[in-house]
Amino acid sequence: GIPQACIRPDGSIKVWTQADGLASMKCRVSIKTTSGDYYIGTPKGLSIFHADGSLRNLTKQDGLENEYIMWVYESDEREIWLGTDGGGVYVIKDEQILHHYTTEQGLSGNIIFKINTHNITIIIFSSTYSSFSIIIITIPNINIIIANN
Repeated sequence: GIPQACIRPDGSIKVWTQADGLASMKCRVSIKTTSGDYYIGTPKGLSIFHADGSLRNLTKQDGLENEYIMWVYESDEREIWLGTDGGGVYVIKDEQILHHYTTEQGLSGNIIFKINTHNITIIIFSSTYSSFSIIIITIPNINIIIANN
């Protein structure tokens, strides 16, 4: 597999492998959060490399029913939204699962290709190819609305 690499602003390159603790050598997606941590989605869980150099992996033992992370998104509230390959969406904060959304809560599918926002709306693109899910964030409630193409 190909290691996860980061090109720093100074042009230097940082490379992580399983020897460093990366959950898998197959990396699907990664982001650098506003706190400076790297969240790396793999087929075997989420690897979190902290700015201080420490590492934590989130896996089934931490409550992820499906470890295959397809998408990682950071909200304005610094919550991390994880799209999975069959397990729906997880919302985590401070490395703890806050919410888990699946078709049981109204998502159109549990394979999540992308998560993005528009104003206060979180848009989740799932696997049905004929519909997508929109989550409207209204404090303190979260409502799921299914929109069909």
